[in-house]
Amino acid sequence: MALLLLSPVLAALAPNSQPSARLCEERSGVALVRDRSHAVLLRRPSVDAGRAAKSWSLQTAKQALLPAGWPATVPQEYLRYQFWHVAQDLTTQLRNVLATSRVLAGLGVGDETATAAAATLQWICRDGAGMLANLGAASILGSRLGGDTRRWRFAGDVAVDIGLCCEMLAVRLRHRGLFLPLLCAASVFKALCGVLAGGANAAISLHWSTRGAGMAEISAKGGAVGTLSGLVGLALSLLIARFGLASAGGEAGAWCWFGTLTALHLVACERGLKLLALTTPMNARRLARCWSAFARSGSLPPPSALAAWDKAAGVLLGHGLEAVARECGGASRVLEVAAALEAAGERHLVLRREEGRTPRSHVLLRRGATAADARRAVLHAFQLNALPRDAPADAEAVLRASPDAGAVRRFEAALEAAGYDTSVACDTLARATVVTFDSDH
Repeated sequence: MALLLLSPVLAALAPNSQPSARLCEERSGVALVRDRSHAVLLRRPSVDAGRAAKSWSLQTAKQALLPAGWPATVPQEYLRYQFWHVAQDLTTQLRNVLATSRVLAGLGVGDETATAAAATLQWICRDGAGMLANLGAASILGSRLGGDTRRWRFAGDVAVDIGLCCEMLAVRLRHRGLFLPLLCAASVFKALCGVLAGGANAAISLHWSTRGAGMAEISAKGGAVGTLSGLVGLALSLLIARFGLASAGGEAGAWCWFGTLTALHLVACERGLKLLALTTPMNARRLARCWSAFARSGSLPPPSALAAWDKAAGVLLGHGLEAVARECGGASRVLEVAAALEAAGERHLVLRREEGRTPRSHVLLRRGATAADARRAVLHAFQLNALPRDAPADAEAVLRASPDAGAVRRFEAALEAAGYDTSVACDTLARATVVTFDSDH
């Protein structure tokens, strides 16, 4: 700044400055002027300084929040997905503030008759319920979380919504002795969300790393985005608390805020998950869709088109073997079909229910089944569902519905050519899990 103010004086005092002075260099608003006797560094006020500051801010944000080499190193839907992900994080953060205020009131904050020992005991019970739920969910569902990533992720978000709702209800139903049970239930649902969303997020991070970005960097940048959304959520929460927006309408106003934010959370989650053009794993619904398109035209829809068609919400858990046996003709039918398929060299069991308007088949993989075996089993179920509704579903009919080996090989090649990863089994199954497959879904 001093040089800027003195530059006219120096120019006037310099002998023959006008004819001999020349501009040697000008870069980023800095000019170096030389004459016969000396050089003067002039820093000119310019709009370039504001542009440089803006560029620096954007570059810093890009380095902190986006993987190196973006957008070439991640799938094209990465930024749009992060937008919806931040939106759902903000809604969760704001609802957490509402629910936490209710929980603290229930624990006795502001109540002179409440004791610290009672509050501590309730908090220990809450944490213990969540830890036990985490262990149980991980042991039961851990091996299945890779099979239908988007639906598991959506189920996790629904679980956290239920948990927050339980916390909101806990104080209201305290006089009925339901405060502690609802508090523990909320912890259980939040722990379930941690297992479901954590497993699904791992598969999503793997998807982001398919074009060169490292898994470690994807996880780190995802955490940075979560931290940023958390900070913004805290700032919004402070504004809401400062102006009393959440309590303006009393209990009804708080529930109105909570309901609106929950609806926005589910919409943001569903919109974001619909963008995920996952190439692996190929779940049963998407595989059947590809098989149907391949049978009609010999071509497959790209992953982005398949993602837009597939639903994010839906039932994930399968049926027990006893229930399947009752629905598909009894234990004798199950043993008959299993023996026929084993004799034919198949490594799966496919059964079709005999009643009901919607054709539905149940698939069970044998131990040691490969990714190709899993896809063949789903295609077999799709072919079985295509039979007339009044057609028998005995062992002979099941064998006739088995897909042609040559057609399956051509289909596998078409999957790889369309960009799908065929190295992972569709619907990662536990050893004793029966998965229901509906051709209409």
